Amino acid sequence: MKIKTKGIKNKILFFFILLSAIYFFIRIIMLILSFLGFALISPDGKEFIIGTIIPDFFFLTIYWIASFLYFRNTKIPLIISLVLFTVLVISILPRLYLAQEYHIIENRNLKDDYAVSYHTYKIIGEKYRGNSVQVYKKVFPFTYEPQSEYKDSTNQAGDIMMELYRKNYKIKDGNTLTIGDFEIPLK
Repeated sequence: MKIKTKGIKNKILFFFILLSAIYFFIRIIMLILSFLGFALISPDGKEFIIGTIIPDFFFLTIYWIASFLYFRNTKIPLIISLVLFTVLVISILPRLYLAQEYHIIENRNLKDDYAVSYHTYKIIGEKYRGNSVQVYKKVFPFTYEPQSEYKDSTNQAGDIMMELYRKNYKIKDGNTLTIGDFEIPLK
C-alpha cells in the first residue's frame, strides 16, 4: 500500500500559507486600529508595534518557504515575499522610534481597565520640564481608546515618572489616579 506523500505535503504547505495569510489579515486589522487612534498595548505595557517585529519576520519566512515549495518556484510568491521583506526592514526604525511605553493601572477599585502614557514637555522660560499624562480606557482585549490628556507644569517630572514605574500611585474615589500631588481623572 502506497501513501500519497505529495498530497499530504501540499496540504501541509497550504496550511502554512493559510496560517501566514491569517496572520497578515490580523496585522492589517491592527494597523487599521492604530490609524483610527486606538493604542494596542500588551499586558506588560509595551506597544504591539514593537512586539510584532519578530513574528512579522517569522511568518514572512514561513510564507516564503511554503509558497516557494507549494507553487513550484513561481515568481509571484517570491515578489510578494521580497516586497513584504523590504517593507518590514524599512519599518523597523520607525517602529522603534514611534513606539510608546504604557503603564497599566492596576487596582481592584476601578470599574474599567486603564493605561497611561507619560511624557515631558518644555516649558518656555523654566529650567524644568512639565508633565503630560495621556489616559487610555480598555475597550477590547489589548485595545485601548484614548480618553484625555492632563498636564502639570510644576517641577515634579522625575518624581511622577519614578512613581509610575514603581506603581506607587493611589486611586481616589474609584476614578482619580493620584501620583504625588498630580491628580488624573480616569474617564
